[in-house]
Amino acid sequence: MGVRIKIPAIFQSSTGGVKVAEVSGATVGECLKQLAAIFPATRKMLFDEADSFSGYLNVSLNGKNIQGDFNQIPVRPGDEIYPMILIEGG
Repeated sequence: MGVRIKIPAIFQSSTGGVKVAEVSGATVGECLKQLAAIFPATRKMLFDEADSFSGYLNVSLNGKNIQGDFNQIPVRPGDEIYPMILIEGG
């Protein structure tokens, strides 16, 4: 069993309609990078031009919002990641 990434509706056009992807990795960052490798069209939503995580990316891990360096936040098999894009405007 790997780590499950629940794909929000806004990303699903970039994943061919896939709603859940199973990936492997030791950190949230590794898992998100693997998602981008599996579905290259998601890269522009997850990363900026410098290949850093987008400032508009919000992530929850097992239902809890997480912040900080995603490359330093550990995950275990069975964990669930949910990436979200923050929308500006009002």
